[in-house]
Amino acid sequence: MNVITNRRRKKTSVVQIGNSLGLILSKELVKSLKLKKGDSLEILLDSGNQILILSKNGKLTVDIDFINKVNEFTDKYKEDFKRLAM
Repeated sequence: MNVITNRRRKKTSVVQIGNSLGLILSKELVKSLKLKKGDSLEILLDSGNQILILSKNGKLTVDIDFINKVNEFTDKYKEDFKRLAM
């Protein structure tokens, strides 16, 4: 399973394209994913619609069930984490 780190996080912009919205992907991200015009991307959301994962050609490299469990755990103990951070 790949780990998502801050180093691998990429920001993007949402733009209006006709009646639709589109994502602007940086040159660095396009190069990393080896994307070209016409490629398919699968979009996956965690159970809380908080994490978006793009997968090129259906090749998912993270375990979405694990991400959902981590989200449930952090939500359950959110207040405890806040107290620990003080």
